[in-house]
Amino acid sequence: MSTLAIFAPNLHGGGAERAMVNLARGFAERGVSVDLVLVKAEGAYLT
Repeated sequence: MSTLAIFAPNLHGGGAERAMVNLARGFAERGVSVDLVLVKAEGAYLT
């Protein structure tokens, strides 16, 4: 199984943040283990 880590400062609502979440979900649906590492756990896309 592959593992992927995505690093970001936060998940405040913006296009780049939405793209990161969509990519993480897509990889996870294909069996890739995804770690989303945030500097601050805040933002609209945390739910």
